[in-house]
Amino acid sequence: MFKSRMKLMALVMILVVLISGIIRAQSEGRISVEVKPGERYKDVTWYWLGIFPIKSNPQMAIWLEDEQGNYIDTIYVTESSGKSKWSGGKDIRRPDALPIWSHKRGIKYNDGLYMPTKDKPLVDAITGATPKKGFTRKWIIPADIKLKQLVIRLEVNQSIDYNETYKKKLSKNNFNYNDTSGQPSLLWEGEIEIKDGFTTVLKKVGHGHPSGKNGKLFRNLETITTANEIIESIEIKYLK
Repeated sequence: MFKSRMKLMALVMILVVLISGIIRAQSEGRISVEVKPGERYKDVTWYWLGIFPIKSNPQMAIWLEDEQGNYIDTIYVTESSGKSKWSGGKDIRRPDALPIWSHKRGIKYNDGLYMPTKDKPLVDAITGATPKKGFTRKWIIPADIKLKQLVIRLEVNQSIDYNETYKKKLSKNNFNYNDTSGQPSLLWEGEIEIKDGFTTVLKKVGHGHPSGKNGKLFRNLETITTANEIIESIEIKYLK
């Protein structure tokens, strides 16, 4: 019995190696994304005279576009955004969480919003819980993507991150009105060349619409304060 199990395990390992080799042979390499958290990556807001803490982790999406701005694919998105798993109730929708990414995907759902719904969630392969600390995500480039230059973007947003511009309980007619995000999502961006040894770092280039009304990028970062400290740096590598 023991020998049979050992043979079975050996066979499984051989199959894993063979399948991995086939996948790599049919791909154009891998993209590695390393995210280093900032001081406000994990945030705590105190309510009721500082008695009750509410801890929040950032929402995040990483995706690729071509040089003309056409959406190619999503590398990773946090589970709450990708599967509409929000705390506080089953019918909660958060268009303000990741508006640039969601509009760029261009999939409009029955309620008129672009964020995925519970009944039409994104697949497990690209979704996951927000990492509790810095993380590295690797993505295999499909063989049908022949471009040698790609644009990689990361959008990040922290809930209840208010400041003097993005306050609580603003009028819905106010451009800075938001539901629960406070400060809007931030967009990091950079270009990656598909060549061995290529490395670059992403830069903050703007923010999303405060209430998620559209997918526009707003370049003004002067009103952003603590949200600047969610992420410290993002390094991108091409791996053959």
